[in-house]
Amino acid sequence: MQHRAFLNRLLITGAAIMAYHWCHQIPVPALAPGAYAAMESLPQSIPGLSIVALSLTPFFIGFLVVELLSFLPFWKMKYRQGGIEGRKKLNGLAIRFSLAVALLQGLGLSLGLEAMRFPGGLPILQAGLAPRMIAILTWVAGSFALFGLCQFISRRGLGNGFCVVIAVDLIYELSSPWSLEFHRSDPAWAEHFTRFALLAAVTAAASVYVFLRRPTSETSYRGEPGADLSLPSFPQGLVPLMWAPSLLLLPAALGPILGAEVGFGSFSFGSYLPSLGVLVLTLCPLTAQLFATRKRIEANVPGLSLASGFEIAHAKALVATSALLIFLAVAWAALDHFAFGFGLTAVPIVVLAAVATDLVSEWRFRRFHRTAVRWIELDNVHLASYVSGLLRQESVPFVVQAFHFRSLFFFLSPLEKMAILVPEENLGQADDLFSPLETPTV
Repeated sequence: MQHRAFLNRLLITGAAIMAYHWCHQIPVPALAPGAYAAMESLPQSIPGLSIVALSLTPFFIGFLVVELLSFLPFWKMKYRQGGIEGRKKLNGLAIRFSLAVALLQGLGLSLGLEAMRFPGGLPILQAGLAPRMIAILTWVAGSFALFGLCQFISRRGLGNGFCVVIAVDLIYELSSPWSLEFHRSDPAWAEHFTRFALLAAVTAAASVYVFLRRPTSETSYRGEPGADLSLPSFPQGLVPLMWAPSLLLLPAALGPILGAEVGFGSFSFGSYLPSLGVLVLTLCPLTAQLFATRKRIEANVPGLSLASGFEIAHAKALVATSALLIFLAVAWAALDHFAFGFGLTAVPIVVLAAVATDLVSEWRFRRFHRTAVRWIELDNVHLASYVSGLLRQESVPFVVQAFHFRSLFFFLSPLEKMAILVPEENLGQADDLFSPLETPTV
């Protein structure tokens, strides 16, 4: 019976992924006559034609904007420090804001597709207000349906549904340039290239996975009330790895806009690699100040007072993780330059490893606890770390959905909630541990 319940969750997750893949194959019902036949002759699909073309992007933007606005003094007092009820109001505001973003994105996408043509001059979308409104409403409905599908996976499937969909999108992103290249390549070369690319990606993902699963004794600090606070693996998050390539390419992008006389030219690859490493190294302590300082952690966990050795252990963790991020950034940039040539970065590899870590953790938990229930849902990574310490100290079995994924972005990715699962028979014990905190920043 226990294995059947777990198998049902696994099947539900697989079916949801297949449904999402199937939705990618359904074109928006506003295509021009003859567009279906024209699409069949293309080596790859045109972005934006499926009913889920917007994906979860409106919700990423909506939840992030509302989360950042919640730090303003007025909103901070009214919502962010309003406990669980305040967080529910913020989530409601984020969903309404996401609707507005989806409508604007749908309008922009429809206007762009109306201006595009198939080879031979055949239009893609029908012209006119009615087809445009049909396309926009279809994209908005597809995005909200995907939001509901992610919620369904989180509650009935395995893992956090939003993280699962993000992982599927990243796999599409990593595989699409290779599949397009295979149309133009020798089959024998493509076979060897596939093996090499998969080996490199799997090796990088496995290395990050092992790093995320390592013992966290170096980053565990005694706080008051007494429990060990095991901080996330990356105190600086994944932001340095994400921002560094974009910041380096910004001058080259501004050159044509500002004029050639400004001197914003692209530099050689030989200077790009060391520049990338230096920039990642520079950003790591800056983002660590944003996410994981003593002041930030103690403010996020009411009543917590970190021990005096926090700064030393924090510095050690920052050095180790910065070295790993620099290696990933430089090694993957070199690999892409000499072998792939698609402009890929190591960010998808790290994200996929974090999602895999969360899925494996939940899989191990559900194998032995068939009666697991969602106890509480948190947005605060440090609070989730501290509550985990309380549960661990009292020997309460638990798992935190999407913890490793959220610890890569902290408050910059508030769409993916961290739900803590506990066995139903331990629910009362967990409530007794959490109620004294009465945290205002869930």
